[in-house]
Amino acid sequence: MEKSEVIDNNEVLNKVKEKYSYQDTVKFNLFFHLNEKEIFSYHNEYICTFIIQNTFSSNLYFALKHNSSGEGYIYDKQNNIYMKSHTQMISKLIIDYKNNYIISCSYDKTIKIWDLSKMDNKSKNLAKLEGHKGRIYDMDLIIDKDELLSCGMDKNILLWDIKNFILIKKINLNSSIHNLMVKYIYINGTFKGTKCSELILVYSKNQYLNFIDKNNDNIIEKINICCSEGSILIINNEEYIYQNKKTYNIIIFNFILNKSTGTLIGCKNDIQIIKKYSKANKLISFDKGNNIKIWNYIKKYCELTIKIDFVLYCLYIDNNGNLLCGSIKKIYIYK
Repeated sequence: MEKSEVIDNNEVLNKVKEKYSYQDTVKFNLFFHLNEKEIFSYHNEYICTFIIQNTFSSNLYFALKHNSSGEGYIYDKQNNIYMKSHTQMISKLIIDYKNNYIISCSYDKTIKIWDLSKMDNKSKNLAKLEGHKGRIYDMDLIIDKDELLSCGMDKNILLWDIKNFILIKKINLNSSIHNLMVKYIYINGTFKGTKCSELILVYSKNQYLNFIDKNNDNIIEKINICCSEGSILIINNEEYIYQNKKTYNIIIFNFILNKSTGTLIGCKNDIQIIKKYSKANKLISFDKGNNIKIWNYIKKYCELTIKIDFVLYCLYIDNNGNLLCGSIKKIYIYK
C-alpha cells in the first residue's frame, strides 16, 4: 500500500483553536485528522471515476472504467455487484429518490436510467436517452419536475423528461466550445434585473460561466472566471466557488449579490477536483501538487493538508465523514 504523509501544523491549529474557542471547532478539526488510511475496495483493472452514496441506505455506488476495454461499470458496494452500463467511461452518477432511479451519463453519448431497487448482474436499464452527438460530461436533476439537464462535447444543453423518457428541448449557446458543467438553480424573484425563477448555469471550456433563463433560453449573464473545470463548484442557490488561476486562491462568489463573500488562501497549484461535504461547511480539494486539502469555507481557513503519492480521479466524503479517494484499481478511505 502506498505511503501517505499527513502534514499537521500544530502552530496553525493552536491559533485556529484559540480564535474559534467559543465554538466546537476543535472536535471537528480532530474529526478531519485523516491519519488512518485503508484500502476501501480493490478493483482489478478498473479506474474509479465517480462516487455517490444513497442517503437512506448508506450504500455506496462507484463508476468504474475498465482499463483495457474502456467500458463503464456501476459497482454496488453493499451487494458487491459489478454491472456493465456503458461502452465508454461514466462521467457522473445521480440518485433520483423520488422515482427510485440511479442515472448514469457517459462518454458514449448516452444517459441510462436504472431501477435503484433492482440493481443486480442482470439488471436492464429502464431507459436509454440518446440525443447528444458527443461525450456527455455532466448532468443535473430537477427533482420537482421529473426533468434532467445534460451537457457535453457537442456544445448543446439537453432537457429531458425522465418520467416519460423523452427529450423536451435542446439549448444551443451558439458557441464553438463544448460545455463541461451544468447546474439547475431555482431563484424566487429577479436576477440581473430580469424576472426569472429558474436558471441554468453552464460552465464551458472557454472558461465562461453562462446564466440562462430556463423558460426562454436567453443568456442573462456571461462571466469569464478563468479556471479549470474541476475547480468550480455551485454550492447553493446563491453562491459558486472557483479558483483564481493567477493567485491560486479559492474565491466564494455570491451571484445574486454580485460580489465575493470570501477567499480561501493556501493553494499553490491548479485544483483538479473540488467537492463539498453536504453535512458541514467543508470543502475538499485535490491539486496538481498531489495535495488533498480540507477547508472550512464559512470560517475561511484550511483545516488540514495531506500529501499523497498516487493519482486521484475523484473524491467523496460519505455520511460518516470518511474521505473516499478514487484511483486506479483502489478506493482509499481516510478516517
